[in-house]
Amino acid sequence: GYIGFDEPFKKMINQGMILGMSEKVFMSKDRSNTDTYTDSQGPISVLTKNGLPAVTYVTASIIERMPEEAKSNYVAVNVPISCVNNSVVNLRQLIQEKRDMAEGYFILDNGNVWQDNTIWKDRNDGWVNSDSDDVFKGFTSIKEIEKMSKSKFNVQTPDELVEKFGADTLRLYEMFLGPVEQSKPWDTKGINGVHNFLRKLWRLSHDKDNNFEVNDNEPTKAELKALHTAIRKVTEDLNRFSWNTVVSNLMICVNELTEQKCNNREVLKSLSILLSPYAPHLAEELWEKLTEGKQGSVIDAEWPVFNESYLREANFEYPISFNGKTRFFLSLPVEMSGADVEAAVRSNESTEKYLEGKPIKKMIVVPKRIVNVVV
Repeated sequence: GYIGFDEPFKKMINQGMILGMSEKVFMSKDRSNTDTYTDSQGPISVLTKNGLPAVTYVTASIIERMPEEAKSNYVAVNVPISCVNNSVVNLRQLIQEKRDMAEGYFILDNGNVWQDNTIWKDRNDGWVNSDSDDVFKGFTSIKEIEKMSKSKFNVQTPDELVEKFGADTLRLYEMFLGPVEQSKPWDTKGINGVHNFLRKLWRLSHDKDNNFEVNDNEPTKAELKALHTAIRKVTEDLNRFSWNTVVSNLMICVNELTEQKCNNREVLKSLSILLSPYAPHLAEELWEKLTEGKQGSVIDAEWPVFNESYLREANFEYPISFNGKTRFFLSLPVEMSGADVEAAVRSNESTEKYLEGKPIKKMIVVPKRIVNVVV
């Protein structure tokens, strides 16, 4: 009696962890000034600073070239993901963010060495200091999916995404990542697709100049079929906590309505209600426009009721096969009996064409499935 509605939660679901994409480079376990490894691309050396052993960081491509016994001298360490772009580490930014790495030597992809904004290039007879970046060929990292944590430098805050795409896109994309119970890596590569979906939905009720434009006609049969297919699937998926597939079904519905050039007020009102648990801000704005502010908030609107009659087809496209090979399609009323379907096929002019004068030995009719003519 303390709240104005019945307790909606009857089951506890343990949500899967959102994982982060870490970036790692390889650090020498011990300080050393004697290690030199040779492979097909030449020597891989460890420098010293002022005659003292130095910590060495090795690019991922060089680790791959090392013999196994040499690899054991290095350990993977995390670097801030903000310093990495397409697996290439910005070393200047790295030593600014992690000052403990500033004294180290970084062996680059091309075998040259970078240290404290300076390039060291091997001239065979010794290392030569170079201030030019023309010898800088990159320092690459490896990716690894791990728990998102400050200690792993792979935390991604939502602020930038909200600023760029809006809170609704972020919310929708989180639901779209996968089943709620499963752990999944946070990867924003697909967020543009979700954002474009919301833009496409918005365009159903707005013209190219972003002016609100809807019609108050009776919804067409095709529009009602697309809408009620979505109502059924979204309702079922919400009730079984399959939240990621709800997004997929909404996308399918919006694509179909876009193809039909639908901007019907009643259809879009129901669609905004279906959207409201996922993109509440956009749904609220659409609802206010569609109802002209006369029907309160979308969160108080009655959930659309699925009507199976809108999904029933009057006709069925029968594939007509001859000896198992489909030759043409014939649209016939779904209520036709098998005998009536056979009679319609026999009388069709296309049947005469594919019979090529041969008699029909048998005709197999499976109502609302197939027709196979055996000759």
